[in-house]
Amino acid sequence: MEEMILHVSGGVAPVLFCVLVGFGLAAVLVHLFGCEGRAGGVFILECTMPVSVAACLWIEMHDPKGAPAVASFILICTLLSVAVLPLALTFRI
Repeated sequence: MEEMILHVSGGVAPVLFCVLVGFGLAAVLVHLFGCEGRAGGVFILECTMPVSVAACLWIEMHDPKGAPAVASFILICTLLSVAVLPLALTFRI
């Protein structure tokens, strides 16, 4: 069980890519739609939030072998969000 903890194929790069794409896409959409103030900040915040635990539960039901990798992805994504969310908040709100 220990070897499955924090095992995401490709390392941390895919998780970081996922978080940064969420932030970048949100920033572009906020600019395109002309959202200002708190509305734009809330949209960026929501798009930068980590992956849902519901994904892990769904995978556990349909593909139990992949559940540890998904759980690791969620954990790493949540830890990266601790660093990325303050940057996102200072960027827009």
